[in-house]
Amino acid sequence: MFELLPIIIIGLVFAGISEKQSKKIVNDSGIVYYEKKDVVFYLIAVVVLATFVGLRKVYNDTGVYIDQYNSIELTGVFPNFLFNDIDWNISSNFGFTIIMRLLKFLHFSDQSFLMFFAFFILGVYFWFIRKYSNNIFLSVFYVITMGIYTFTMGALRQCIAIAICLIAIDCFLTKKYALFVLLVLFATTFHQYAFIFLIVPLLSFSPWTSRTYIVVFLFLIGSFGMQSILEAIDDFTLAMGKNYSMGSFSGKGVNVFRLIVVWIPTALSFILKDKLINDGSRAENLFINLSMINAEIMFLGLFGTANYFARLANFFLIFQTISLPVIIQKYPVAERKFLTTGSIIGYSLYFIYANTIAQGGFDNNYFGISFFDYINNIFV
Repeated sequence: MFELLPIIIIGLVFAGISEKQSKKIVNDSGIVYYEKKDVVFYLIAVVVLATFVGLRKVYNDTGVYIDQYNSIELTGVFPNFLFNDIDWNISSNFGFTIIMRLLKFLHFSDQSFLMFFAFFILGVYFWFIRKYSNNIFLSVFYVITMGIYTFTMGALRQCIAIAICLIAIDCFLTKKYALFVLLVLFATTFHQYAFIFLIVPLLSFSPWTSRTYIVVFLFLIGSFGMQSILEAIDDFTLAMGKNYSMGSFSGKGVNVFRLIVVWIPTALSFILKDKLINDGSRAENLFINLSMINAEIMFLGLFGTANYFARLANFFLIFQTISLPVIIQKYPVAERKFLTTGSIIGYSLYFIYANTIAQGGFDNNYFGISFFDYINNIFV
């Protein structure tokens, strides 16, 4: 974690300065709103965090993506070579292949390939947070401590798809419904499970109404019918063209500590359920409901197949970083301070655990080059 920690501190310092430079107003109920949001210091924080991600050589699946990029050979003339011999099956992630070919045509090195997507993914993530969070610094802190930040270093295709779907959700919230659908479908060309975001129009209702309990009930039923669910997943992935077997979905359940962490926003929202009903904006309702979906998918993972369900749940994890500050702000002022401080301490402890004990520790899994080495290796 010693390689990661300095970058995290620098990023959070600039995010904190950005928060201080932003102007806020407080209404009669003690609810805080942004009147003006800082851009400069926030942008510096994003650049620092994204650059570190782009400088990695080894972490999780990074090596697989580098090998895939380096194996590309362009044949024919532009733009034909972008589409030559493309497998148009949705499971082939042909959108990702086309973009890689384009970057190859532009003579991006494999490091620039990683850097390009690091800035795209984190740029969109932090743009979305800046637009919709009522406490931007706290949301940035949660992105880091919940593991979203380090997840972008490994699951490249999934994180690209998530970023595209965040843009889609912004379109949905601004009532550009056709563009929302088109962007979600585009995201599926990077990761086929992105289609799950098509449930978004069904989830803008007030939390903890009757529809919430229907969703919870369906997930409880799912936990008792896990074998049938796995068989359905097996059939579905075969239909999508993936060569998975039931063994691909077997294994231990989700880490209980991780499960507790993702259920915190849902638990806090349940305590405040009477106030949340008809008290939130359309965006707030959607983000809280998507956070619940994240927690419920992780709950299914408690019964086995942790890797599969944790990856699936990660499609919605970023919404917890926005919904938690929203929920906390709806508590009385004195309780807000306690909950905010408690979340900072609790998530910090989880971050330390996740990056020092779990999965062998961050430093044992990460290797990156220096920025100066990268400058000499931007193009090939």
